[in-house]
Amino acid sequence: MTRRAPNIAIVAASLLACACTPEAVPPAPVAELVRWEAASLADGLPVRFEAGDGAVVLNVWATWCEPCRREMASLEAAHRSLAARGIRVIGVSVDRDVLLAREYARRMGLTFTNLSDPAQALVRDRLGVRRLPTTVGIGADGGVRWREESARDWSEPARLAWIERSVAPGGR
Repeated sequence: MTRRAPNIAIVAASLLACACTPEAVPPAPVAELVRWEAASLADGLPVRFEAGDGAVVLNVWATWCEPCRREMASLEAAHRSLAARGIRVIGVSVDRDVLLAREYARRMGLTFTNLSDPAQALVRDRLGVRRLPTTVGIGADGGVRWREESARDWSEPARLAWIERSVAPGGR
């Protein structure tokens, strides 16, 4: 009987997919985020959002997640483009070391709002995030329009147009 060595590419891809997966928890059903709060990564003060505050592209990340780090520059570019359209990009770090996450955001020159959620009260309990990075489009009414569970180039013109259409009132 011959044994075949496992395909290294398949094993590597499986390990990479798991590398940025927080502890396994079943996803919470999420239809809306009418009211939510998390601490500012910059100063630790609470930041509150309510339906009607505007559309949001919410990105969940961690400094130890390589795909998260890879998409940060495109999120910054998306922030600069979408802000003019009234759509906010907000990052939520799940790093337990808040100072490390704060320093990373500063070093990267991130100007979009970043929050800290080390206990994952918002991202795991309210959003059901199981994998990093996860990005969620939230309409101005608090309704969740879409969810992407992997790194993307958020600055591509076609993607920016899709984001704008999807989080607009009544958009999907």
